[in-house]
Amino acid sequence: MWIHCSLQCTTSFKNNQKMRKIYLFNQFKVKIAYLFVTLILFKYLKIIFSLGEIWKKLIQLLSALIFKIMTIQILQCKSSFFTTFRKALLKLTAAQITLMKMIILYKNT
Repeated sequence: MWIHCSLQCTTSFKNNQKMRKIYLFNQFKVKIAYLFVTLILFKYLKIIFSLGEIWKKLIQLLSALIFKIMTIQILQCKSSFFTTFRKALLKLTAAQITLMKMIILYKNT
């Protein structure tokens, strides 16, 4: 009886350690993705500061939405980091194109 309980506790402990490692690795992936997105968005910082307050708020909301999408994708993903990151970058690129179109329209008005 005691041996069975001991084995069960050991197995449970090993499973918990494995889940903790997966969780920590996922958190690491999210931080790396945030870093890359921040670097990409930093490229547009000069343009953003030349815009008015409403546009700055809109861009902040868009950036926050992109971060949320990336976080959810990375944390729920069971494929490799690079596959997830590639998908997130594709979404980010689409969002950047939309953002740049909005800026061009704003500048032309």
